[in-house]
Amino acid sequence: MEMDKCWIRYTSKAGRKALAFLSTIVVQETSVNIASAVEELVNGLRSLYGVVPEILPEKTENPHLFLTTIQNPSFPHALDKDAIERELNEEGYVIQTQLVPSIHYMKKAAGIIG
Repeated sequence: MEMDKCWIRYTSKAGRKALAFLSTIVVQETSVNIASAVEELVNGLRSLYGVVPEILPEKTENPHLFLTTIQNPSFPHALDKDAIERELNEEGYVIQTQLVPSIHYMKKAAGIIG
C-alpha cells in the first residue's frame, strides 16, 4: 500500500488503547465514499497492525471508531458543518478526528463528491 496516496494518514505507532478503538468500526451509511473509506481503513489496519476490524451498523458500548459523513442525520450537532465544508479540499473531502462525549468520531465530510 502506498501510504502517501491514502486518504488516511497512517502511523506505525498505536497504543493498546487506540487499537481497542480500531478493532470495531461503526458505519451507519451506505455510499461510494463511505465504502471507499472503510475499505482503505480496513486494508491499512490489517497492513500496519494485523487488526481486521469488525464492521457494525449500530453504535456499541464498547470502544469503537464511528465513520460518518456530514450528510448523516446522526452527525454530532456540536460540530460546525459549515466550517467543515469550508475546509474541503479540491477532491471534496476532509478527514478529522473528534472526541465527543467519550466517543471517537472520524468524519469524512463528503460535501462535493457524492
